[in-house]
Amino acid sequence: MDTASTTNWLNNRTFQPVFAQSRAADFRVDSKVRDLIIVGVRVTRVPFWAIFATVMLAATAVCATVILSAHSQLRVASSEYQRMAAQTTSLRQGNQRLEVDVRRITSDTSAIEIAARERLGMVRPTDVVVPIGPQTSSSSIGTVSFVR
Repeated sequence: MDTASTTNWLNNRTFQPVFAQSRAADFRVDSKVRDLIIVGVRVTRVPFWAIFATVMLAATAVCATVILSAHSQLRVASSEYQRMAAQTTSLRQGNQRLEVDVRRITSDTSAIEIAARERLGMVRPTDVVVPIGPQTSSSSIGTVSFVR
């Protein structure tokens, strides 16, 4: 059995508190304090499954964060799309109404006359104009026209 391909070397490794012993030996302290320092700094073996579980938990947390962020961005983009689609529909309907008005005004002489009278406040030379409201602008004058 090849030990390089198994995890036995992880489970069977030994740790020696060499660093803690050498540092404690540098200080001139009595043996009781030195034993407390060595025990307090003792390195313990961490099982492989604990390391693996920690890594998996961290990866799951990162994935969950990314998924939740993407889901909220999708909701915002979807509502923006629906708003823009409704706005596009209303603009297309407005354009169709304007196209119908343009065709009617360019082809029908009575429609041209009605539009000139209502929108621009125009009258025929033979009409008698009687002002009804205050005269503030030419387009808002209410007139009564009598045709001879």
